[in-house]
Amino acid sequence: MKQDFKQIRKTKRLETKKRRESQVCKAYELKFDKSHLSKEKLNYLNRLFLESKWFYNNVVASEDIFKFNDKIKDVVVLNKDREFETREKQIPVKQEAHD
Repeated sequence: MKQDFKQIRKTKRLETKKRRESQVCKAYELKFDKSHLSKEKLNYLNRLFLESKWFYNNVVASEDIFKFNDKIKDVVVLNKDREFETREKQIPVKQEAHD
């Protein structure tokens, strides 16, 4: 029984290692020229940045970041008076894999 378990675990580890060899970690740095953006797009990007900051801080403040529910609609933020308040995210999150 233990031998079977060890064999299964070894096989799974090899499969995972093989799958991860083909994965590529990518990071992108972007710069925007404000003069070429409409006011609407600029406001959208500013709001996106702000809500991303709220979401990041909410994840970090959670008890377990690995079990955090990423589908939440409201985030808890610290306002300028250092009081906690709940704010609703206005920009929907889309996750798509691009290559």
